[in-house]
Amino acid sequence: MKNLENVKPLGLNEDQIMDLLKLYQFKGKDYYYDNLLKGDCEAILRKTIKSDILAISKALNLDITDPRKKTLLKKDCEPKNKDEQFFINIKNTLIKFMGFYKDFELVTQEFQNLANDLFANIEQVKYRTYKTQGETRGFLTSTKVVSQRNELENMLSQFSSLNLSGRYEVSNLITNFIVDFKMQEIFTNKNEILSLFILYVLLVSSGFTLFKYTSFFELYFKYSKEFKDAEIKAMQNYEEGYSDTRKLNAVLVKLLLEGYDKVEDYINEYSFDGKNSKEDNIISIIYHLPQEFTKDDIRAKDPISSDSTINRALAKLSKQKKIRSMGFGRSAKWYRIEKTPTFADAHQINLFDLEEEETNN
Repeated sequence: MKNLENVKPLGLNEDQIMDLLKLYQFKGKDYYYDNLLKGDCEAILRKTIKSDILAISKALNLDITDPRKKTLLKKDCEPKNKDEQFFINIKNTLIKFMGFYKDFELVTQEFQNLANDLFANIEQVKYRTYKTQGETRGFLTSTKVVSQRNELENMLSQFSSLNLSGRYEVSNLITNFIVDFKMQEIFTNKNEILSLFILYVLLVSSGFTLFKYTSFFELYFKYSKEFKDAEIKAMQNYEEGYSDTRKLNAVLVKLLLEGYDKVEDYINEYSFDGKNSKEDNIISIIYHLPQEFTKDDIRAKDPISSDSTINRALAKLSKQKKIRSMGFGRSAKWYRIEKTPTFADAHQINLFDLEEEETNN
């Protein structure tokens, strides 16, 4: 018996109920996040997708050097091997999906397209087929070929119907769907990797749009051992209809809550930064970097600011003889001459010095 045909109540304790309440309080703020960040949404999404790709490549031990990854992320270039092709496919798939996730339909063709995109120019991944006994006529029994595409179609229909009914919490439906997908071996191969991307697709399609602003795959691989243990438990007694997905659901809720905490932290920093000039924000970042730093170190802290903003901040500090260049080009290092201000230095600050500095500038 399949899980979606026999969805069980989560049977939550008080702590788990509070976690779900907190989760949906966060989820209700998605419109607020979108509205606040709309001016920088594309830049933030590019950073998130980059983090997703790097997390996947690290977790799957793709044989690609870090410099080569940077090249593949920034440019359209020919892959040198299957790992590089997969890296490029992941990048293209995530960009494509996040560009039209609002129009993504829970139909079998979309999932075949997902498999095609992920494994393009690597290997063919298609719906698994098997032979089953057909009609018996006299002494002869016919056989017929059954495609697992039909099975996936039924699963997607059940998922949508149960979700629309409003009787089941959506993360519970998603975890049951993933267990069914794995146990039914829907595709001929690559079901493990596809199940991970389908989990991501179902979450975003179900309204968990926080993954525009924080990396789903970084969080997933952080909790990968807990996910694996919970999946093993959920697969026990599956055929008898006694699959228990509660632990798996708890891990997923834990991941989502941490994701929303990360978004909240980012929103708080973003709101504070909005009160200052972008150039001042870069200068503040420089004072909190190691004494030797590069532009990439600055971009890691603030991926939104443009190169021109970073260059203006560097030029300003250089003119004030607070930093000096130690080379040329994008990889050039900078050295901060002035130490980072501390609380102990506060008594030395004179407000009139600030006024004089503004006058000189």
